[in-house]
Amino acid sequence: MDRNERTAHLIKELNLYKRYPERRGIFVKATCDYYDAVKIDELTSSDLNFLRYVANEAGVPQYYQLLENKYQAGKTINKESMNLLSMSSFLNEATLIVKDDMLHKYQKEVTDLFEINTENRYILSAPTSFGKTFTVYTIIKKMGYSNILLVFPTISLLSENLLKLQNDEFFSTYKIHSLSEIK
Repeated sequence: MDRNERTAHLIKELNLYKRYPERRGIFVKATCDYYDAVKIDELTSSDLNFLRYVANEAGVPQYYQLLENKYQAGKTINKESMNLLSMSSFLNEATLIVKDDMLHKYQKEVTDLFEINTENRYILSAPTSFGKTFTVYTIIKKMGYSNILLVFPTISLLSENLLKLQNDEFFSTYKIHSLSEIK
């Protein structure tokens, strides 16, 4: 499939998603596939404009940031091709920031469920690489919880997350214990 066919397919999926929101997963996958196909192409400012818009519509503006930082280093949307669509994408991205962390649309939906001075009891089930742990850390920061219990199913996940917590300035005031400390 050439780039024009890929772009037409992605636009078709975008329009179907707008008409049928239950097709969200299909549209996100189509967006991911499109990004993967064009990431090393020579992209114009207009291409970048389109890619930023599509990533925002899919709810994952991080796709665009990764493309811009890793694959298209130094390339940005120039001022001449900036339009209202670009501006709406920038505004949308700003709404996805919670305590200096940029979330994707679906992580933000989960985070927004949590309200201060409310009994917040939720179960989050999501596929691998959704960012469940990242979302939980963002919720902890948002809510300012003082007592937290985190359970990890493996020693390697425990070790990895213990290191993340120890290296995050926010958690420096917490006393962190793990069962691996027990003799």
